[in-house]
Amino acid sequence: MLILQKLVPMTQHSRDKSFAFLFDMAVVFEKFVGKMYQEIDSSTQLQKQGNFGSLHLKPDIVTARQIIDTKYKKVNSRSDVTTQDKYQMFAYGVNFKVKETMLLYPKHLLDVDENLELGKGEDLIRLKMKSLDLGFDGGYDGGYDGYDGFLGEIKSRLEGMR
Repeated sequence: MLILQKLVPMTQHSRDKSFAFLFDMAVVFEKFVGKMYQEIDSSTQLQKQGNFGSLHLKPDIVTARQIIDTKYKKVNSRSDVTTQDKYQMFAYGVNFKVKETMLLYPKHLLDVDENLELGKGEDLIRLKMKSLDLGFDGGYDGGYDGYDGFLGEIKSRLEGMR
């Protein structure tokens, strides 16, 4: 909340010094999107684990009809998406028996809306590549148009991707 309100905590001894803290933005993005999906779709499971022979898989977000992997990394186009990411989504889809998958990026790193097909026949997995715009200009005054409005807007954007 401090960040959203643009507040900086100051130390007790000096008004010109503050402290810094760092976040792993990949984890923050994954957990934020996961919590939003849990509110949108009651079938949502976070970090669902599965063992398939000697293959251990743990997708970020699994719903009844889709597997979502959040990616907080810079890529410029679908040609930059690593083969490893595609294999990962294919393995998730085939092993969890979910034909729809999505790689989800924050829009400020990549603005993409593309669809790929991975595999063939019964093993065909559809891969959506989407960007989630986290921007919101509704103000952060604590009212409905502030933080609650921001959450409502993000939920709406995620629902539109399903």
